[in-house]
Amino acid sequence: MTGKALPRFITSIVIPGFLLGSTTISAVSQTPTPAPAPTTAPASPTLRDDVADLWQEHRLFLIFAGLVLLLGGGGYAGVLWLKPLWLLQVPSQDLAIPWTTWKVPLGMVRWFKYRDRVLDTWITQHWRVAQQAFLNLPSVENRAIHLPLPVRLDEDTISELTGAHLVSTFQKKTVVLLICGEGGAGKTSLACQIAQWGLDKQLSNHRMIPVLIETELDNEREDLLAAIQGRINILTDQQDPIDPEFLTKLLQRQRVLVIVDHLSEMGGATRSQINPQLANFPAKALVVTSRLEEPLGGLSKTVVKPLQLEANRLWPFMSAYLAAKGKPNLFVDDEFANGSDRLRRMAGERGITVLLARMYIDQMIREREGAGAMRPDSVPKLMLSYLNQLNLNIEPDNKRDDLEVQHDAKLVAWECLKQTYRPTWVKKVDAIAALDTLEDGMPAKERLDYLEKRLQFLKAPEPGDSIRIILDPLAEYLAAAYLVERTSQKTNPEAEWQQFFLDIDCKLENDTPDIIRGFLLAVRDYCLDNANDDRIPKDLPNQLALKANISPDEIARSVQRSRVRRLIDDLSWPDPEVCRKAILELGSLGTIASPSIPKLVDLICNKIHVDDAGSALVSIGSDAVLPLAKLLASDVIEERSSSISLLRRFGVMAEVAVPEISYALINDESPEIRWNAAISLAKVGIKAEKALPSLVQALEDDELAVCNWSAFALGRLGSIATEAIPNLIAFLEGNCQKDFSVLLAAGEALIAIGFNLDDLEIFSETGEREKAGRLKILLQVKGNSEEYHGTLRQIILEYRQKRKSEKEKEEKSRPPNTLNLEWQPILSAGTPPQEDPLPSWL
Repeated sequence: MTGKALPRFITSIVIPGFLLGSTTISAVSQTPTPAPAPTTAPASPTLRDDVADLWQEHRLFLIFAGLVLLLGGGGYAGVLWLKPLWLLQVPSQDLAIPWTTWKVPLGMVRWFKYRDRVLDTWITQHWRVAQQAFLNLPSVENRAIHLPLPVRLDEDTISELTGAHLVSTFQKKTVVLLICGEGGAGKTSLACQIAQWGLDKQLSNHRMIPVLIETELDNEREDLLAAIQGRINILTDQQDPIDPEFLTKLLQRQRVLVIVDHLSEMGGATRSQINPQLANFPAKALVVTSRLEEPLGGLSKTVVKPLQLEANRLWPFMSAYLAAKGKPNLFVDDEFANGSDRLRRMAGERGITVLLARMYIDQMIREREGAGAMRPDSVPKLMLSYLNQLNLNIEPDNKRDDLEVQHDAKLVAWECLKQTYRPTWVKKVDAIAALDTLEDGMPAKERLDYLEKRLQFLKAPEPGDSIRIILDPLAEYLAAAYLVERTSQKTNPEAEWQQFFLDIDCKLENDTPDIIRGFLLAVRDYCLDNANDDRIPKDLPNQLALKANISPDEIARSVQRSRVRRLIDDLSWPDPEVCRKAILELGSLGTIASPSIPKLVDLICNKIHVDDAGSALVSIGSDAVLPLAKLLASDVIEERSSSISLLRRFGVMAEVAVPEISYALINDESPEIRWNAAISLAKVGIKAEKALPSLVQALEDDELAVCNWSAFALGRLGSIATEAIPNLIAFLEGNCQKDFSVLLAAGEALIAIGFNLDDLEIFSETGEREKAGRLKILLQVKGNSEEYHGTLRQIILEYRQKRKSEKEKEEKSRPPNTLNLEWQPILSAGTPPQEDPLPSWL
């Protein structure tokens, strides 16, 4: 230590020690004492007076100088452990020593000031208050119900995203998580769930307070930091603004999770600030939601894409959503199935987003509980229905007319989209000016307040001078409705649409079609929903589809769907011939006519064009199987009979109905229905494995035809039916003398399963028990006695050969619509059943 440095070091230790000791004297000096008797002359200042004055003038210095002295030798670590928040009072600058030019160096103290323990203690103190404040935000509160959904996480598809899947992401020094997808896909909902995982320490070993940024930022990085600071103050209910230096440390150590929502809908000034690659970017834990796969400065990021609800996941989602709303038993399975089918038809090529599914289920709930009208059959109508339901909740004395509310909402939605064709914020003054153009007795400001404060259709965060519609797809569809209605009322709608497409081209010069695809499809859906309006050009939906990057195949399917909707309407036409033509045309369309299935099934139940409707259902394909299978539980025998007769015609496609068919095989009172059930299972073939117990039981049916077809169906199962061999042998032995068909059915089934017939003993025509390897059987065919000699296999084949030529003659002379039981010969033991062993005329 140099000569000059030594006195400075001693001063920094001795003087603070002396001053710290004086604090005790100061404390004593402040103790109340009896007032002295008045004297004639003032007393000279005492040492105590000097110390008190020194304390008043240099209190802050004395405290921290004392800390420097006392914390030497590890004492500071004790404060860090016991009272870490005390360290936040350490000043950012070194303390000047009175009467000198020296300063007390606080570098060592500041090194401890922002240790992880200090930050975590502060978070622990405030996170519960922040959590509740975050959950009360309108955007978060509207997404209070969160259900696990399939997502694509970078290159992997995950059926249910959890916090554990993101732990590796949040172990990085800089966390950038991008949630991208179409409007209504559940991006904001997922971001809110990630925020909750951060609060619950599911993403890292420390908690993170979420800050939601959903409004525009106009200036540079300081404004972003100021926006975060303001929201932190509100979330943690701080009386004084949080220290910027401390906030920066919280951000850098990932104790604050910054969520930027709707980045793709924000302006250039804001987008330029959300760049984690900038050296001075404050947030080291960032979540961004966007309709686009944002570059975010090119920094390495984790990308999460919420997926649409596939058909096989729609039913579980609906069940989980109802359970979350406390209504798990509101619907039966049939209603679920019908609701799922209607929703798929409504969504069309757009697919089913989370928002669409939730809005539709809410509408189902309201309809069931008697609080709303019939369910809409298109997405535009669903959006208007949602708006009507918001208005329905208003008390009657203050409730506005639904149509008036719709007009106002459409105009405000257009104001939010007209500049960019994507949902954005709009100034209240501009919205009020637009509403002033509509003729209405209520002032424009009051109408806007009605939408914002009564319906909560709009949100207006601080400072409250801008508004935005709460749901982006809702804004798009309402704006689309306004555009189509306004354009249709023009003198020259064609010219207006041409100008609209020119505007689209201008907007797409710097953007991809994905950014405005939602709005273009909303306009298209509204046009399709009003296809009978002559003021809407017939080719307009196709033009919009091309602008939205929809393939020609998707356009063709959309045209077909529109055609199907019109034909479904014709099914209710009072003219029988119109109805029949619609049935035949629907049957010619194949699977694309699936939306007509419920109506066609109703026609069968009502005995209207039963044969034509049944043929149409078979042509439509597998989607019709389950609706038909549900009829097997009907109390009306005609409905059950029609159902099972049609199900046999589906062949292997009837696999999904095997449980219902198996139940009918055993339990239905009608022999004809049981017989058709056995044939249906035989035609399903090896995929009817679950019917094995029922088929075995059916070998004891009172009707021999049911037993024979059940035996044949067991043969179609192949080696899967090995356990049925004893039952088939018992059936063969007990019934072979009744009819030769038993030998055919049971013998071929045993061969197909893999059983060696040479090991089987059977009664011959003499009544003696013989080995099946050599038999002499006398068969009566059309009054003529025919003898068959050889093994049972050879006898079966010989019989088939003789019947082959006769079959052609019989088919020519047989009356129409009659059936003759036949089985296809099995060539060798172990030969698997053929795909369709039945004659084509069956």
